[in-house]
Amino acid sequence: MNPLLVVAGNLIVDDVVFENGITSLGQAGGAALYAALGASLWGISVGIASVVGNDYPDDVLEAVSDKGIDLAGVRRVAGPSLKIWLLYEGRRRQVVHHLDSPSHAQMSPVLADLPSAWRPSAYHLAPMPLAVQIDWLDSLDSLASPVSQDGSSRVLLSLDLFDLVDEDSLAPLQATFRRVDLALLSEDELLLEAALESPELCLARLAAGGEGATNRLERILLKRGAQGGLVFDRGADSVRPWQPRASTIVEPTGAGDAFAGGLLAGLIVGRPLEGALEQAIVSASFALEGQGAEGLLAATPADCAARSREWFGGSPG
Repeated sequence: MNPLLVVAGNLIVDDVVFENGITSLGQAGGAALYAALGASLWGISVGIASVVGNDYPDDVLEAVSDKGIDLAGVRRVAGPSLKIWLLYEGRRRQVVHHLDSPSHAQMSPVLADLPSAWRPSAYHLAPMPLAVQIDWLDSLDSLASPVSQDGSSRVLLSLDLFDLVDEDSLAPLQATFRRVDLALLSEDELLLEAALESPELCLARLAAGGEGATNRLERILLKRGAQGGLVFDRGADSVRPWQPRASTIVEPTGAGDAFAGGLLAGLIVGRPLEGALEQAIVSASFALEGQGAEGLLAATPADCAARSREWFGGSPG
């Protein structure tokens, strides 16, 4: 299979602790899992590039494969998987590594993990340390492929931020964002001084290109959880909001990544932004309906189409 979308990122064993004290331990997760499932619900072919140890739940990987997601880019290593405590504290989440866990960087994939036959239409760099994401962009630049070409044949590059945005990190993040078409970040990662009062100004700062520098960035999306989010369009220098929808909320883990997957599934097949956002909102809603990936694994493309018609009218195609 040649996937249309390759999702590169971490597969993580999560120990989730909610603010009310409820826990969900040993949960198969990771941004790569949720983004791939969120995209595949719309009928596009998806491949995952990641690294797992010997303790990542095999039943979840089997269920993902049964969904038609290609796991040929998942490298297995001896020893433990990446394991974290995911602590919810108000509007922020805190990530604490297990003492015996390898780091995010150690368990992040590299371009060499991909099957040589894969020629995707889009790469999504799920949240990984910035140095890892830059290595991916450097590797993709070196390929003799449509990544470096102009026009409709250009491969779409998407990046979801892992690092925090503050005054110290702003310049390297601006330089990185200029190298991708689409950038996403979550509200709890935006720590610039005006983040709460004027997030639009913060997005404009992130989108700014250096003098004389090539800037392929088209949009930045700020994910704001229950508040929905904002899309900054660099070409139009404008910001528009989107509103979330949900049928049932069990837990929010993975919803932002599923949103990214649904969005990319729409953009890859040429849907306008409005339609792609509708797909993203629907994908995120299924992530909210179960612990970990349960809601996404239970959903089908037919479920997505039905929910899209119910919420937005018309056809999602």
